[in-house]
Amino acid sequence: MNGRKLAPIGLTVATVLLGTTGCSVVTDYPDQTLEARNHFAAGRFTEAYNGLEQGLQRDLDKVCYVLERGMIVHTAGDFEKSNADFKTALGLFEEYEQESTGAQVGQQAMSLLINEKTIPYKGEMFEKALIHIFWGMNYLCAGQTQERLDEAHVEIRRTNQRLKELREEYEEELEEARGEKEGETEDGTSVDCSAAMSKMTEELDKARADQQAVVDSVSNVYDLAIGHYLSAVIYEEQADRGYSYELDNARISYERVYDMNPGFPLIKEDLLRISKKLRDQEAYDKWKETFGGGDWTPQSGTGDVFILYSCGLAPEKDELAVRFPIFIPGLMKNPLTDTVYGKIAIPKYKTRPTPEAYITLLKGSDALAQSYSLTNIEAVAIKFLWDRMLLLSIKQAVRLGIKAAATYIAAQAALQSGGAGGVMGNVGIRVAGAVLTEISEQADLRSWLTLPRNLQVLRVTVPAGEYPDLSIGVHGQGGGKLNSLKLGKVTVPEGRRLFINCRSVNGNIFANMAKGADEIGEAPEPKWGMSNDGGSDDGEYAGDGGDGGASDDDRRRVFDFGGKRR
Repeated sequence: MNGRKLAPIGLTVATVLLGTTGCSVVTDYPDQTLEARNHFAAGRFTEAYNGLEQGLQRDLDKVCYVLERGMIVHTAGDFEKSNADFKTALGLFEEYEQESTGAQVGQQAMSLLINEKTIPYKGEMFEKALIHIFWGMNYLCAGQTQERLDEAHVEIRRTNQRLKELREEYEEELEEARGEKEGETEDGTSVDCSAAMSKMTEELDKARADQQAVVDSVSNVYDLAIGHYLSAVIYEEQADRGYSYELDNARISYERVYDMNPGFPLIKEDLLRISKKLRDQEAYDKWKETFGGGDWTPQSGTGDVFILYSCGLAPEKDELAVRFPIFIPGLMKNPLTDTVYGKIAIPKYKTRPTPEAYITLLKGSDALAQSYSLTNIEAVAIKFLWDRMLLLSIKQAVRLGIKAAATYIAAQAALQSGGAGGVMGNVGIRVAGAVLTEISEQADLRSWLTLPRNLQVLRVTVPAGEYPDLSIGVHGQGGGKLNSLKLGKVTVPEGRRLFINCRSVNGNIFANMAKGADEIGEAPEPKWGMSNDGGSDDGEYAGDGGDGGASDDDRRRVFDFGGKRR
């Protein structure tokens, strides 16, 4: 038999386990982090970061808190600190993946008896991959030296390689779980969980229905277009610095983006431009025909503004609970009298609608360009969760069957003691089993909650030089401007790219610019600053560095690295 034996099995043992694992198995991570996340959305980054300090002591959830902190300081512009947190998070994930200790075996056993929150959070596959995207962006913005470009590229190229590795690991785990649709009580009684599995599959199909369109909108969640696009941009930047052999790599990456998302508006110019740089007339003519005409002509004395825009908030896990009677063939005798109470609880993503739709880069009141979505993290998250539902279902079915069997065996033992006391004991144990199941059977709602809803790109070629009046406008679903942020004095380098990191949450917008390409060394500590539609014309920022705090009324902020641009 492929089933696992979990001994001792029984209501008393499960109750003890429930008590010894602490409140973390019956409380939810989203509730524990709500205050800090509200600070983050309002731009109170110091309060948000410090508010997660206590969570670092929770061994089972620690990696979640580290990820949130990494995103908070990424948005705030402290890129070195952000990378330190992301490195810690990856280390925790790898440590858990490699461990095979007695403690972990015990945690896995408890997860079968109680719920998934009794084991350390292993992370969704796309979350682990996206760490490398933001890590790479941190390097791009921390200083555009050749060394930083190389470091950024290493991380970004790891994104899809990591997804490939994780997919292989998941398939191995699923194959192993397929043979574990049975469990054993402490006396060796086999528990057939196939009925629970059948019921669970039925409920999952119902739960999937309202998200089917979102799931169908993503064809391949194991290959993210944003990773290929950033790789192409870095290859091209390196080629423009003299490493001309990187142009062909840039072409390959741009073509991969086109294969994945042919409707991405920026890809037309990218493919025409790279073909022209490679002096590949055949490819240039092919892309002209593909896109219905249009030329790309090089312009001297220009540079690019490149903005990676993180829009809104990724979906949050919610619990889908279904309650139904359970009858275990081979153990229970009479479906009318022996059936016991059962409950399943599975995570289901709920979307977090955002008022923002896109951003524009403004010169005074004139829009130079707008951003376009390249990777829909919301859709990727939902698709990933549904893809691994079979694995979750197997674990749930085994756990449900064991709990139902434990309740039935204990109730039968009480009944066999005879008399009114035996009858009352039988009833009492059934009630106790139902209550224990209701309390302990909870979906694992842990996830990386500060991730954006989608990743967008704004790219525009402008005359090189200084701009005192650039700003970023954030626009709603209907196109109206919700908010804007003045960037102060901005220098666009000739023949190069100025990278800007931008984030919006609930209509608030935050941005920070990369150090200049000619600035060497570590980025200085970021200073608090604030800019808004009524900001000063000279681009200077309010604030003195302080502790990073700001009042509740501050709705638009920008970081300045304090370095002099030459």
